[in-house]
Amino acid sequence: MRPPPVPVRPAQTKAAALPRIQKKWKWTGDLFIDVSRDRAERVCSVLLSDSTDPLPNGLRFSICLTGDSIRLSAFHDLASLPVFLLASTRVQQFAKVGPAEETDADALKQIGIYMKKNSLFCFGHLYMDNASVGLIFVFPTGHKAAADILRVPPALSSDTLLQVALVPWELTTKEFRANAWKMRSPTLERTLDPKFIPSLDSAGRQVVMQRRFYQALHILGFPKDIYDYMNFMPRQYCAWIGNADTTSTGAGYETSLLKLVLSACKAQDVGLKANLKIVFVHVGGLASLHHLTALAERRMKTPVRFMTYGSHPSVPRERWGMREIYPIGGIMTFTPTAVIQNHVLLYKLIRQVAEHPVWDCYVLPSVVAMVAKLTCQGRHPLRVYDEGEFVYEELLDLIEQGSLSLAQAPQVARDPLSPGDPSLVWTRWTLRLPTMNARQILEECLKLAADQFASTSEANLPQAIEEEIARDLWRLQNQPVIMDNYRRFTVVRTNNDKSLSHDMRGFECTTLANFKFGDDCFDGTTKPDARKAEKK
Repeated sequence: MRPPPVPVRPAQTKAAALPRIQKKWKWTGDLFIDVSRDRAERVCSVLLSDSTDPLPNGLRFSICLTGDSIRLSAFHDLASLPVFLLASTRVQQFAKVGPAEETDADALKQIGIYMKKNSLFCFGHLYMDNASVGLIFVFPTGHKAAADILRVPPALSSDTLLQVALVPWELTTKEFRANAWKMRSPTLERTLDPKFIPSLDSAGRQVVMQRRFYQALHILGFPKDIYDYMNFMPRQYCAWIGNADTTSTGAGYETSLLKLVLSACKAQDVGLKANLKIVFVHVGGLASLHHLTALAERRMKTPVRFMTYGSHPSVPRERWGMREIYPIGGIMTFTPTAVIQNHVLLYKLIRQVAEHPVWDCYVLPSVVAMVAKLTCQGRHPLRVYDEGEFVYEELLDLIEQGSLSLAQAPQVARDPLSPGDPSLVWTRWTLRLPTMNARQILEECLKLAADQFASTSEANLPQAIEEEIARDLWRLQNQPVIMDNYRRFTVVRTNNDKSLSHDMRGFECTTLANFKFGDDCFDGTTKPDARKAEKK
């Protein structure tokens, strides 16, 4: 029997095709960062790679990042990132940001270090068919605030200093345009001061003829009483912008609207150094207001008013818009030498401040500790107190009685609060103070000062405390509740306090002899005895 034939594969049969290996997405292009509203500068070339899997049916980098460059905004605080996400869906995709070439590494490294150190992010728009479809956020790798807000997956490669997230808008462009009129009208109605309505009704066709002017009133939320004040007679003013509302050609949009309204009132912008009646401060420039020429002297002059305006991502939304700040009164503190040189008159002034309706007085824990250290001559202050020999026991009694506050200005929280956040620590500490007696107050001050100045030498301790006083007053005058209720910020010093020998950071440096409330309360506060004590 013949063996069966060996099967032969037909010549036309092809080998089975192997599955295609999908290439990993990468993108290389130039990185530009805004330096003004209408101008950006090239930083370097970057490589976006190691992207995460996109969400099902979601937007992805490969679809919307097709150009050869990315333009990013100027830097913003990470604390404001949730504001940018209000109109967005969840993050669709993440990737890492690295240098495209070796020559780009240093520039990108410097940006990454700066952003992480200062808790910053930046963003850019992504376009499809000439319409913005979402935002791209660049943030520092490993930053807890960014990781928590954006929900960065742990598996995302962390071998670069920067990472990027793709976040689409909640509404498509078509949906937004269809609903834009519904969103705009109520906003304008809410921000227009109702006191303007009678004048709008009587203006008739002028509302149409002066549309930009009335839009400015809407957008700024211009108060009718301030408008009447500016319109009553020609007023001199200046606008402090800082770096918040500027363009390469001058003032930004909100400042331009402000000047439009003020020009209709015949008000005159006299610049930052001249005598004036009112200072307009952009909310984004509040943190740098202490650089304004003669700020302390201007706040000592009652006729000079201060008004905020505008909006800025670094400022909470509830602080946007126009409101009067630094209205009346003041807050006082003092140095250790002011206590030691003439404690009798200082105690009298503290009691006057406590009785004054619009003034308050506080002392830093480190100042109390320094007074105790300088007067106990090497002995432990608590032992001296227990033996009834503490010379400045009345200072502690004033704190216990509530005539003098033991306080520190809270630190501004840049990131979302964590259990050990300084703001929460400050709150807990402040709530404990009313339960302390005089001895416990002294003990608390000594403990805080020991921790705070553990690495400061004895010789540098007086200067370090003076610098802390200056830093604390600067932080204090930027607190919203303080801005709304107080005007002047004063430190009582002596001639021995060299670091506080001139006005700095917008507060007054004065002596017991020279301090005046500047109102009808406690006339004749300047005492000859105080002058004699300061000459010793």
